[in-house]
Amino acid sequence: MEVRSEAEADEAIDAGADIVMLDNMAGDELVSVARRLKEKWRGKRKFLFETSGNITEANLQERAINGVSFPNCCECGF
Repeated sequence: MEVRSEAEADEAIDAGADIVMLDNMAGDELVSVARRLKEKWRGKRKFLFETSGNITEANLQERAINGVSFPNCCECGF
């Protein structure tokens, strides 16, 4: 399920989403949201995070953080 905020991600997880796409989140915000939600739902729900939106080869490392399972990069050629 595609979400644009931590509150939407939390709602999606609560509703049973298996994969939550954190759209257009980057840097510290992406890291913080992923960590907080993983901690909140540890032992209660199983889910994966995907990150998307404005991902390029130049910022792929920033988006490929621990806790995010799938960086979605249309521009990267893979």
